[in-house]
Amino acid sequence: MVAPKATSAYAPSSLRAPIEALLPRLGIHRGYDDVPALGKAVATLSASYNTAGVAAGKAHYAARLAFSLPRDVPKAAHAVRELVAAKALTFPDGRPLRILDVGAGFGATTLGALQALEGAALGEGRGKVEVTLVDPEEGATALAKTFLEGLKGSFDLKVVVSKHGISPDGSIQPDLLPWFGDEPFGFAEASAKAHPERAESMRAAGKPSTFRPVKEGQGFDLVLFGQVLSELDRGLDSDARIARHVALLERVLATRLAPKGTLVVVEPALKERTRHLHAVRDRLCTNESVTLFGPCLHREACPALAKETDWCHEDRPDVLPAWLVPVARAAGLRWEGVTFSPLLLRKDGVTLRSTLATNGNRTLRVVGDVTPTKGKVEAQVCGDGPEGEGPQRVRVMRIDRDRRENNEAFDELSRGDLVVLEGPMVRPDRIGPETTVSRANPV
Repeated sequence: MVAPKATSAYAPSSLRAPIEALLPRLGIHRGYDDVPALGKAVATLSASYNTAGVAAGKAHYAARLAFSLPRDVPKAAHAVRELVAAKALTFPDGRPLRILDVGAGFGATTLGALQALEGAALGEGRGKVEVTLVDPEEGATALAKTFLEGLKGSFDLKVVVSKHGISPDGSIQPDLLPWFGDEPFGFAEASAKAHPERAESMRAAGKPSTFRPVKEGQGFDLVLFGQVLSELDRGLDSDARIARHVALLERVLATRLAPKGTLVVVEPALKERTRHLHAVRDRLCTNESVTLFGPCLHREACPALAKETDWCHEDRPDVLPAWLVPVARAAGLRWEGVTFSPLLLRKDGVTLRSTLATNGNRTLRVVGDVTPTKGKVEAQVCGDGPEGEGPQRVRVMRIDRDRRENNEAFDELSRGDLVVLEGPMVRPDRIGPETTVSRANPV
């Protein structure tokens, strides 16, 4: 995994001055020194999310800019960094890298993507990036544009703001989102009859009802959905909501994503919201035109859905910048650790698993804490089952007396790591003295 630059202009630790420059516009005149005012605003924002599931409106702008923005940047950075490390995201020749940030708010997901790209030194000093921020709250995206373009980072950054494709009620109309390239739509009366509601929305926008495949050089290289799905269609029952979000992501993949691009979904790590994302993932994986890049190493049914108490999420050890910790404390929120649930989708067949040097050995992702207990070390993992069995979510252990130089890497694993087990196991869930444990690295 490529580490971010300590001096990155896009990292949370570098954002205090740019944020404080904008806070007076939102009624906060002493910046992060005004802990009581910011703490109260952040606590109100958090309560709104926890009760209503959304926190729109100018009343929450100061809290979202001052706290949510720097807190959320690492979530997208971690999700995109794995894509970059696998060389599945690179700067295209002859044109800028294009990013579409849907439900962008103040641009935290875009910032995370930029940090991941900079950390890999892709395009450093020369890379051009065009970002399109889409959000119905024009006040938020106007501030985001000013904020992003004012950062002195490695990239030549152009930011465009749009509200096309998102209705005032917050619903997303994928066929109306911004686009790069030739007009992708064409008439098809049979399709219009089969989907009259879609045809009507297209006609209202002056577009026909069907689309042509996205060609090379068209579309966006990255489409970002940062904490968007959890705020959509909350009045629908579970099955209808899953179907709606599957259709939304399929349409965005087909009509807005470049042929070698990636759609990155980042959701809160809460149980209900993450299990909804797992269910959307499972349904998408029944569509052969959708490629599941990651974080999963397989596209079989998600094992976490087998038990109502399970869900799979990242928990990274990032700590908030020191200047933000007092605000978190004042609001009664955590300042250590970053939790989130990612889903990365493509349509070209490139998967995370296909980029790893595993030599056909059993490959797993750590999906829980690595726990040393008396006489052994255990880790919750998901991925390859024993030979002849399908993907599994299981606890794997190594007892202390079996610890050898070839398997000591097991002690150093943490949630989110990719690991390869080679050689004989004592049993399917127990690493033995002859088992080699290593991290799975991109080819």
